[in-house]
Amino acid sequence: PVTDTVKENVQLLKHVVEDVDVVNDSMQSIRVSADEINQAMEASSSDAEKLTEMTQYIQAEADNSVGFASNISKIDDELSDIVKDMLGSLSASKNAVSNQELLDVLGKAKKSHVAWIDNLKNIVDQMRKYPLQTDSHKCSFGHFYHAITVNHQALQEVWHKIDTTHENLHSIGARVLQAVEKDEDSQAKELFDQAYQLSQNMLALLDEVDSIVKSLDQKGEEAIRK
Repeated sequence: PVTDTVKENVQLLKHVVEDVDVVNDSMQSIRVSADEINQAMEASSSDAEKLTEMTQYIQAEADNSVGFASNISKIDDELSDIVKDMLGSLSASKNAVSNQELLDVLGKAKKSHVAWIDNLKNIVDQMRKYPLQTDSHKCSFGHFYHAITVNHQALQEVWHKIDTTHENLHSIGARVLQAVEKDEDSQAKELFDQAYQLSQNMLALLDEVDSIVKSLDQKGEEAIRK
């Protein structure tokens, strides 16, 4: 019996030693895991600091861009005024904008506004904002339109109609961008339909001006020259 008891105690001791080894291995694994966690946390902290620095840099650049955009807009306004004064002073001379030059501008205006409405459709289809000129005074045609004075009586009525249509078209573009930003899908589509109809009206007015200018040119009359 004593021998059996000793054997049992020895066996238990072996199990205890084995259990201690298992615990020791587990502790080693835990220690390694803890080290890895600490390293990961340090790396995460470092990445967070870098991300904060990048965010601050981007914010600073964004603020600078806003300032640059404002300055460019002011320069654009000043240049537009200069061009308007210059073209006005030339309107009574042989260097005034000719009928052919006006026709060329009208042709480019049609193409640019077709491209503009296509871009607006793409924005609505994807419900994603892309660069879009929403200031009717700052698109290429807007610069020209507001810089010249049409003097011929045959053109004045239709020429003035263009202003309101053109302004409303670009204004709706701005509202579409706002709807897209708010993820208002149905509102964006409804506004696009309005913009599309205005674009068709705009093209029709440009075609009418084109036709009148060609008719005047055949008669030897100038649309802009006094």
